[in-house]
Amino acid sequence: MGFMQGNTQVYVSEVAPVHIRGFMLSLFQLWVVLGSFLATCVLEGTSKVSGSWSWKAAIVSQYGIGILCLLLFLCLATESPYWLVTKGRHEAAKNVLLRLRGRESGFDVETDLVIIKATIQHEQEESSAGVTYLECFRGVNLRRTLIACLPMVMQQFCGFPLCGNYLAYFLTLSGLDNAFLITLISTLLSLAAVLLPFALIENVGRRPQLLAGVFGMIPCLLAITVLGWVARGTTANGQALAAFSIIWCIFYYVSLGAIGWTIVGEVSSSRLRAKTTAIATSINALCNLVWAIAIPYLINAEKANLGPKAGVVFLGPAVGLSIIAFFAVPETKGRSFAELDRLFELRTPARKF
Repeated sequence: MGFMQGNTQVYVSEVAPVHIRGFMLSLFQLWVVLGSFLATCVLEGTSKVSGSWSWKAAIVSQYGIGILCLLLFLCLATESPYWLVTKGRHEAAKNVLLRLRGRESGFDVETDLVIIKATIQHEQEESSAGVTYLECFRGVNLRRTLIACLPMVMQQFCGFPLCGNYLAYFLTLSGLDNAFLITLISTLLSLAAVLLPFALIENVGRRPQLLAGVFGMIPCLLAITVLGWVARGTTANGQALAAFSIIWCIFYYVSLGAIGWTIVGEVSSSRLRAKTTAIATSINALCNLVWAIAIPYLINAEKANLGPKAGVVFLGPAVGLSIIAFFAVPETKGRSFAELDRLFELRTPARKF
């Protein structure tokens, strides 16, 4: 899973054409949610199997999808043209570009290849240092690394460990007692919300969509926190908690869920993209680990017993991080990597990209 998170966005950003790059990068979240939906259905089925095959069947079923994905990848996926150019394999890069985009009307492979060569050569000239993790924190690359990490941190500190992971818990409080139905409702709502950004991302842009979503999540967090004090334990309270959590999830998947991974794949320089993405996904995983341990202690009755009041733990960080995002996150829609390099080198403010 770690290898997949660290490499997928790098690969997609380097093979996708600029005009659909954001859409392709945002697909990451769709497949994560779809996988959760399939897992929910499989586990419901295997839970009715008696004996040890109740859990063995759930594990074995993963081989089918895994082998299918591997075969499709081996048959269809090409090497990254950016990687081939860095290795001096220009003819191979040209063949890959023709395979990917050769049927597009008006596509000129020589022009595309020249742009890739110029982008990589310019980045190499700008830094005489080797491609190391330290370079991600030097000069203009520091800003790009921090921007890539920002949505990853926001995913974990703007409420997902509570509103996303514990939506089923809030649905239980609302009066539903069927575990499968609860999880199914939660996953289907998430899947429906994930589909929305695809219609928007190449029209609205990354920055407006991200900011609209995160600023919509804050009132939901506030409402959930207040409900932790008002009429707590009643069915009406549980229904309100479930409703605001669902609205929060819609805002999340429209913005941070999809756009966050798009930003990670676009803001870094070509030669440091793999390392910048690795740093961002590692920080996301670390924050997720911390909250996975902390949340049960915060909400469970035998521990801190905060319940929905735990929303206050996320409310402050959500407000602060959203303000930072307003001033830090640039618009990358329609920009080639060469154009982004130039804008970052000129230290262009995010709002003027």
